[in-house]
Amino acid sequence: MNYLTIIILFCDKDYQYIPNLLSRIDRKVICSFEVLLVDNRENYKDIKILEIENFKRFHNIKVLSKGYNLCQLAAKKYALQFARGNYIWLVDGDDEIEDTVTSYLLNSIDTDICVFNYIHNYSPTEDKLVYQEVSRKYQLLDDPEKFQSNNYVRRVCPTCWNKWFKKDLLDGIFKDVQDDVKVSCNEDVYIFYAALNRSKSIYEVPLYLYTNYPNRGISANNKINNIESFKTIFQGYEQSYKLLKKEFPVNNQLFNFEEKKESDLSYFIKRVSVSEKNLWEEETNILLEYFDKSELLYSITDIIKDKRYDSLGNLQELYTFISDI
Repeated sequence: MNYLTIIILFCDKDYQYIPNLLSRIDRKVICSFEVLLVDNRENYKDIKILEIENFKRFHNIKVLSKGYNLCQLAAKKYALQFARGNYIWLVDGDDEIEDTVTSYLLNSIDTDICVFNYIHNYSPTEDKLVYQEVSRKYQLLDDPEKFQSNNYVRRVCPTCWNKWFKKDLLDGIFKDVQDDVKVSCNEDVYIFYAALNRSKSIYEVPLYLYTNYPNRGISANNKINNIESFKTIFQGYEQSYKLLKKEFPVNNQLFNFEEKKESDLSYFIKRVSVSEKNLWEEETNILLEYFDKSELLYSITDIIKDKRYDSLGNLQELYTFISDI
């Protein structure tokens, strides 16, 4: 039987959701997993995790903290040092699961990666989760050509939180990550692409996950209001690019740097559009160190065409602002 280590990253008020997440895990396998709670912010002293009633039946929980701010990638690497399981499940503190198959998986799987259904729709107007059925059956993919492609990544979502990974696989991937790395976002992409690139088999299962966090994505509710925050996010992308470049020295069917660059630029343009206008000049200058002006303008035009981003606003004004630089 397999042994599972669940690594949960949490910060701020995330820990209020964790008991519910754990309570959904199949009771039959309670002795077949351990939980490592990793504080990746400076709030360890405020946490009352082990005093929560729901946790008293869990004897196999450890709270880890270095006492200072770790980026998500560094926090995952830190926790991996303490993991005893032969499978690792990377989870965010505000996630939950609908689980009926954990015991089955622990008894039966022997693949490099186990991929679950991906659901995290949240309706802020109704203040509740909106469930959306995803059609997927149990399926073993043991031919890398079937999953080492960008089309497969788009189908299952390039994150690592809705997947189990063999510990040996993650150990090899994190060996290339420096302990002081400052990748504050985009680390999921590196982990998953690298895992796919090194895997020989994948098992797909109908397990559902979702998030409690209402403001996923970019909106006026989570705008950047200082230039240091923008620099930190951008530096995180730069560092993840270095890791990806080492994993993929040349473009292939699985990973294409031109497509990744285009996707990331779109993300940053959206970030700039909802930030304070007095930051636009500095933010744009940071982007121009990496992207051409024509690329910035093309990206804005592309976003404007997409009706999903009508609520961002300021895009046309941002286009004019960059044009005049």
